[in-house]
Amino acid sequence: MRVFIDTNVLLSAALFPDGAAARAYYKAVTVPYDPLVSDYVIEELKCVFLRKFPQSLQALDAFISLLRASVQIVQTPTDPVDDENKIRDIKDRPFFVQRSQRGQISSSQVIRICLSIPLRDRK
Repeated sequence: MRVFIDTNVLLSAALFPDGAAARAYYKAVTVPYDPLVSDYVIEELKCVFLRKFPQSLQALDAFISLLRASVQIVQTPTDPVDDENKIRDIKDRPFFVQRSQRGQISSSQVIRICLSIPLRDRK
């Protein structure tokens, strides 16, 4: 199952490696999931760290190195898709297009999947 991991999950996983978002991320990068992250998400993650967590840039670099080894990085499509006019925030366009064109589930669904796993089975 394809899984699109968004900026919020990656940001929280990088900052709080023992938190719920990190557990969702770790779950998303294991079988049977096929994790995807767009180039836009990586750039947004870097921008947020530069702006809000400049003291943690070295940790971010290490996290991104691991990320690149465990997910497929995809280019953000530029072609319009059906129902694009339903997007409330134009900054969400890359995520909407990725999900629409690739048929993956969202990170929030992964979090729900992860949180439904019994504690003894969580990593």
